[in-house]
Amino acid sequence: MIVAQKTTATIPASGVGYSPPMKLSSKYGFFSVQTVVSGSGTLAITYQMSNSEAEPLVWSSPAEAEAIASGLTAGTTMYKFEPVTIGMWLRLVFTETGTSNTVTYACSMAAQ
Repeated sequence: MIVAQKTTATIPASGVGYSPPMKLSSKYGFFSVQTVVSGSGTLAITYQMSNSEAEPLVWSSPAEAEAIASGLTAGTTMYKFEPVTIGMWLRLVFTETGTSNTVTYACSMAAQ
């Protein structure tokens, strides 16, 4: 079964945004991220994971994780990724890296 999760936001210069957490039970570790970027900013997408059983979730960036995408400007892109470790929860992290402009994104993450 493929599960999709959508996130839309505008991030100020040097700002950070997060997707809603996705519970990873019965997900097999294969993910895709499709992002539509607009605005003058530059976007990087990474992820964090948590083994918390309930709220509040405690988030960590996996030690060997690489960025899903970086240097994204206006346009549509799609990436696949596989987390470097197992965990109970996953969320995407969206960072404006251009430091002087806002960036707007509409992102769909799918997991199987």
